Formats: sequence, structure tokens, C-alpha cells
Amino acid sequence: MKPVLYVLAVGVSLYKDEAIRLKLPAKDALDFAEALRKQKGAFTGDVVVKVLTDVDATKDNILDGLDWLKKQTTSRDVAVLFLAGHWRKRSRSLLLLARQHGS
Repeated sequence: MKPVLYVLAVGVSLYKDEAIRLKLPAKDALDFAEALRKQKGAFTGDVVVKVLTDVDATKDNILDGLDWLKKQTTSRDVAVLFLAGHWRKRSRSLLLLARQHGS
């Protein structure tokens, strides 16, 4: 039995603050998710994808997506997390800026 591939792809291009908007993160998340969907049957049994872009890529939705990824994935499965957007360094951590940044 092949493992299930679970994918959470997040891309934030359209921040509320127009000065920090980006062109490609949302597209990259969609393209990445589609590329992995096409792998169904090759190395994995099923491919289950959740994509959050722009207005859907809020802090709460991203945290819910991470929780979904954790709950769905078993020891036999594979989990992939894709994050694209603005990042901020805080202490020793990197933080992805969610959609509501700049409000």
C-alpha cells in the first residue's frame, strides 16, 4: 500500500498594505499544489491538497491548515508544507506574514 501525500500550500501575494504586495507567491502555491497532484499513483497512493492563497491565507486559516496536516498524516504518509510570501525575522525564528498584515 502506497502512502498518502498530504500537501498544505500557502501563498500570500495580496497583502492589505499595497506597498508590500508581491506578484508570484499565490501562483507559486497553486502551481506547486498542481505539480504534486499530478504525482498521484507514481510514488503515492492518493494526493490530498489544501491550498490557501491571499484572502484565505489568514493566521487562523494557516494554523487550521497546520492542524489538519498534523491530524491527517499517519506514520505511513508523507506531509509537505509550502509557504510563500513575506517573511520577518524575530529572534531566532522566521515568521510568514499572513494576509491580515498591514491592516
